[in-house]
Amino acid sequence: YLMDNKVKCYTPDFYLEEKDVYLEIKGYWWNRDKEKMDIVIKTYPDKKFIIIEKEEYNKIMRGELVW
Repeated sequence: YLMDNKVKCYTPDFYLEEKDVYLEIKGYWWNRDKEKMDIVIKTYPDKKFIIIEKEEYNKIMRGELVW
């Protein structure tokens, strides 16, 4: 992706091949993370991204949120 006129690399936390979806686990948003993710999503409109934030992650780990 391109940010600040520089080519940068993005590596998602997980790729679920059977669902063709990229998972990003965000415990905390640091610096310009939200901007970066917005750019990545707009750069690859044909890809599906799911962002799991800290509260959702905790619910998954406690068994309260199941996909």
